[in-house]
Amino acid sequence: HITYLCDIDTLTFNKYKHLITDSTVLNRATHVVEENDRVKLAAVALSNNNLIEFGTLMYASHQSLSNLYEVSGKELDAVVAYSKTNPGVAGARMTGAGFGGCAIALVKEDSFDAFSRELTAYYTDKIGYAPSVYSSLIGNGVGELTNAVNN
Repeated sequence: HITYLCDIDTLTFNKYKHLITDSTVLNRATHVVEENDRVKLAAVALSNNNLIEFGTLMYASHQSLSNLYEVSGKELDAVVAYSKTNPGVAGARMTGAGFGGCAIALVKEDSFDAFSRELTAYYTDKIGYAPSVYSSLIGNGVGELTNAVNN
């Protein structure tokens, strides 16, 4: 008995997916199971400092969100499509709730200015208006606070 999709891997899901007869539900479930596997692989890639593998997983995630979960759009797809052509970009995907929103790209710091200019030109040509492009540095992420003062 399978209660939650996060409890199974892609191999197990593929054994039972024939039980899902609605194609939309099947697509959504496929995305969830495969995305869960991608997240686990992404954690390994990051712990090994393998940004190329992490970027590949970002692209796969976006493709799945766009095609199977159907929450992307032409604007976000354009950002990711351009990112794939730029050698300074390791990966890109939509982020947030979808249907507009934002895309995030993992860009080499010394490539950002050219990436921003070229993406803006590409996007404006494809979509008809310029995107907003922001840079940020990668932080250490979430961590446990120790010896915190209790008030």
